[in-house]
Amino acid sequence: SWLTTKEKHTATLYRGMTIDDNQLTSYQEAIGKSRCWDGFTSTTKNHEKAQTFGNILFIIDANSNGGIDISALSDYDEEEVLLPPGTTFTIDKVHKTETNTLIYLRLPPSPTAASTLIHLYPTPSTSDEHCCDESAMSSGAIKHLTDG
Repeated sequence: SWLTTKEKHTATLYRGMTIDDNQLTSYQEAIGKSRCWDGFTSTTKNHEKAQTFGNILFIIDANSNGGIDISALSDYDEEEVLLPPGTTFTIDKVHKTETNTLIYLRLPPSPTAASTLIHLYPTPSTSDEHCCDESAMSSGAIKHLTDG
C-alpha cells in the first residue's frame, strides 16, 4: 500500500493538544509504562507549530517508528507526520512549565510501518485495559497495554 512505501520520519515529533486535569493525571500515573493511541495521530516536525494547538505539548522520540511524512499531501504548511492507529509509546516524563505541560513519549523501534499497521487495534488481555472510542481519542485519552 501507499503507506508502506513512503519513507518514515525518524526524529523528534511534536503534538499539541488540550487535555483536562484528569487526562493529564492519567499520563502522569503512567510514566515508564507502555500505552497507545487508537486512532490516526497527527504530529509535526515543527516545535513552534505544535505549541499553538493547546495546553499540552507531546515531545515524541520517534526512533525508527516515526510515522509517515504527509507534508507533500497537505494544503497547510504544518510539516505533518501521521502516526498509524495503534501506535504504542512509553511515557518517559511529564514536566510542567510556566506556560504549558510537556509530555515526553518514546516510540519503540519498528522495522516497517506495515508492521505497525497490522496491529491496528490490539485485543485487550486483562480487565485493567480499556479501549478508547474516537471522541475519547480526540480528547487525548490513551489505551492501557499490558504492563510487564
